[in-house]
Amino acid sequence: MEFCGTELAHTQVMRSGFERYPFVWTALFDLYSGFCFDFEIARRLFDELSKGNAVSWTTMISGCARPGKMSNALLLFDEMPERDVSSWGVVIAGCIQTGLF
Repeated sequence: MEFCGTELAHTQVMRSGFERYPFVWTALFDLYSGFCFDFEIARRLFDELSKGNAVSWTTMISGCARPGKMSNALLLFDEMPERDVSSWGVVIAGCIQTGLF
């Protein structure tokens, strides 16, 4: 994996104790999936999030959809407990960008 700086942010979050806040955890897996394209770490962080909400689910789906990994995005979308307008928008945009629509 190429160093992209996200690891520094992750280390700082852990040192400062902010890992217990879901919005910080969501930002971390958004960084890993969106800037480093490290979906393995992003997915592990997502799975460690004890209480995922619509924002965290949509963020992870978006992280998969951005680089065109729509099969992963659609699997997550199928697992999503409650879908909202934002999550539908991310999936539709991803499908359009990858030619699925």
